[in-house]
Amino acid sequence: MTIKIGFHNLFRSKSLDEVAAWAHKVGFETFELAAGPGALVDVEKVLSGNAGAIRDPCKNNSIAITSISYCVNHLDPNGRDKHNAHLKKVIDAARQLGVGIVACFVGGTGAAFYQEMGLFEEHFMPLVEHAKDNDVKLAIENCPAGGFNIGRSPYFWREIFAASEDSPHLGLEFDPSHLVWLQVDWNKALDEFAGKKKVFTLHAKDTIINKEVLADRGFYEPGWWEYKIPGLGVVDWKALFTTLKKHAFSGAINIEHEDGAYLANDDKIKEGLLIGLKTLQNSLAASK
Repeated sequence: MTIKIGFHNLFRSKSLDEVAAWAHKVGFETFELAAGPGALVDVEKVLSGNAGAIRDPCKNNSIAITSISYCVNHLDPNGRDKHNAHLKKVIDAARQLGVGIVACFVGGTGAAFYQEMGLFEEHFMPLVEHAKDNDVKLAIENCPAGGFNIGRSPYFWREIFAASEDSPHLGLEFDPSHLVWLQVDWNKALDEFAGKKKVFTLHAKDTIINKEVLADRGFYEPGWWEYKIPGLGVVDWKALFTTLKKHAFSGAINIEHEDGAYLANDDKIKEGLLIGLKTLQNSLAASK
């Protein structure tokens, strides 16, 4: 059982080699890399034989690429065909890079849930089959996406996995931060789905709740919650690692940095990532 700590690369002005060298120097072990249009992983270049431009800088700096992400709406007819075609290429690129996990949304249309599940079976299950054919796993990121991602909470996960006939190629990129403000017991959810071996990888992101704003405005209005670096919110990271160890989880937990207090420039980004790294390292060491 090995749990490795890394981050979703968000540096735009630095080369991958430079970022990987810094990451290794300070103690990170893994990367998640984005693969949308204009992102770091250019799937067309990878598929045309240039995988080394992505793989080698990480390998040379002892950083493992544990997942590639492409998070868009795969059910909405506005763009669905384009998005689904690109996700297939991302899966193909992951195979070329030797990366076993592709993180994604499912998507949604805002229709009744039974209608959404019909769309899931028609449009998303072929993507799961494509992943299976390439020996890649799809990990659903549980971001609500404004209500347009049905893979957002335990109730929906059970339905999705049942519809997929419990495919071993479909699971979760578990992120507790979203569940905090959704008022879902994130540790109970983690216990259930890690126990079912459906947690393939994790995002480390924290959340703070401003109870005074919530009490004044109610939950329909913005401003009562905010994403933070791990350790600066309410998530109990020691408890999270204890639950992962309970189920012998082996894999990566990558910081997804969306904390506005540490995004002004590259130095602030590094400062935030280092706070998160220390929190996760200490919590992992203290967990049972």
